[in-house]
Amino acid sequence: MPCVLAIPRAVQRDEPWANGAGVTTVILREPDDADWRIRVSVAKVEQEGPFSELPGTRRTLVPLDAPMTLRFPGGTTLHASRFEALQFDGSPAPTGLLPEGTTRDFNLMLRGGARGEALPR
Repeated sequence: MPCVLAIPRAVQRDEPWANGAGVTTVILREPDDADWRIRVSVAKVEQEGPFSELPGTRRTLVPLDAPMTLRFPGGTTLHASRFEALQFDGSPAPTGLLPEGTTRDFNLMLRGGARGEALPR
């Protein structure tokens, strides 16, 4: 069985979203600079609106409190209930819709050859 370690809140930090529309708690970013390859965070989503444009980023988003729908340019939509994973590219950025109100979402973002997987439980 794999060893799981809690990441202390003291080393996590709140940062504004790239589009300025909210705040996310960064749990892990490696390397810890603008050229990160892996980033894990939890965002509080309090209103519907556009996601940040993140070219070259593979994203996995898991709604934690309520469902979320993503609407992409061109009309494609993805929907996830609580604890279901949505996988999508960071560009073009979707618009986030909150069919049942505010939620927090867990985010795994990967760039370049970084590999990872979110397994909601």
